[in-house]
Amino acid sequence: MDRELSKSYLKKRRLRRWLNGTIIVLAFTGLALLVPFFMEPTFHPDDYRMGVVTRGDIITSLSTEGKVEPLYQEVITSPVSTRVEAINYQPGDTIDTTQSIIRLDMSSLRRKYQRVKNELALKENSTARKREELRKRERELKASLKADSLRTAQLKAYYQNEKKLLEIGGTSRETVEKARIDYQLNRLEQQKLQDDYESFKRMIRLDISSLNLEMSMKRQEMSEMRETLERAKISPSRNGMITRIGVTPGEIVGSGQEVARVACLDEYLVRGRIPDRFVDRVYPGQPVEVLIDDTTLYGRVGSLSPGVDHGELDYSVRLDESTYPGLKAKKEVEVRLVQNHIRDTLRIPNAGYYHGEGLTDLFVFSNNQVVKRQVRLGSCSYQHVVVISGLKEGDRIMLSKDFYQTYERHQRLKMK
Repeated sequence: MDRELSKSYLKKRRLRRWLNGTIIVLAFTGLALLVPFFMEPTFHPDDYRMGVVTRGDIITSLSTEGKVEPLYQEVITSPVSTRVEAINYQPGDTIDTTQSIIRLDMSSLRRKYQRVKNELALKENSTARKREELRKRERELKASLKADSLRTAQLKAYYQNEKKLLEIGGTSRETVEKARIDYQLNRLEQQKLQDDYESFKRMIRLDISSLNLEMSMKRQEMSEMRETLERAKISPSRNGMITRIGVTPGEIVGSGQEVARVACLDEYLVRGRIPDRFVDRVYPGQPVEVLIDDTTLYGRVGSLSPGVDHGELDYSVRLDESTYPGLKAKKEVEVRLVQNHIRDTLRIPNAGYYHGEGLTDLFVFSNNQVVKRQVRLGSCSYQHVVVISGLKEGDRIMLSKDFYQTYERHQRLKMK
């Protein structure tokens, strides 16, 4: 007769069956997960980008955006307070130094110029009259001096003759004394004429000097007026393109007021802006690389100034090739502010594998496979990354970012 199984026995048997089933399921699951991990899949090297460890220089830089602007932008101002008669050209027009952008009313200045010109002519005439007067007076005094010299010689001879006659008793002492006095008086008169002539010459010369000074001032005034009239043509000093007209016909403009701007289209610079937290990474004279189309231009930081927006710093770049044909006003370019120049170092091409300085895993080619290796990387440029350790010159590595994403969990892979 069959005996009934105990409840405890049945319970243990059910638990044992459940545990055995669980272990079998876990074993198959683990096997399914581990087998792909330990397997070595293959790949085709032509599907991915590879790079070689080389030795050379690396230039690290800070990247910002910039905009091309004309190197020279002339601000033209009105030389006088006057009225605008007409606008001859508009923004965007190309002009040369012979063309007048704006016509100003200069009739008042022209009348003043003519008046000063007439005053100068009068001063020149007065100076000529003074010189002629001096020459005339000089001739008269010379003639008088010559006549007095003859008179003095005659009186001197008469005086000496009377003195001899007195010695032999042929004349009286009174006659001799009178001859001496006449001789002395004539000499004094001759000296007075000479002194008057010298005084007159000094006076005339002072008058001429004063007139010359006045004429010089008038000529200077006329020269300034000619310059003002020339500037009033409102013409650029260089050929270029008008970028701004600041007045309208009929408007009254003040002296020194801006009326137009003209940009020179021969040479350009670049203006950029960076957050002020990078203020310690930009300085005047700093080397710069400017990427325009497929060309890299070189230059240096020119000036620094606080930006219009709070928390920003504006800078300008003077280019070595400021006349490069690809430079156009308002064109946006990438500006790289050079931070460091590392010479003769191991380097690899910069690609998607790079996530900053420090340790990283890279796939290195070895025979017909790639093997994951831990490598220490340093700073980077836009073309290269510094290799600190883990690689040697000539090693080939995998660069493609999708390769690292696809085979992230694998240690080695074979090439097809």
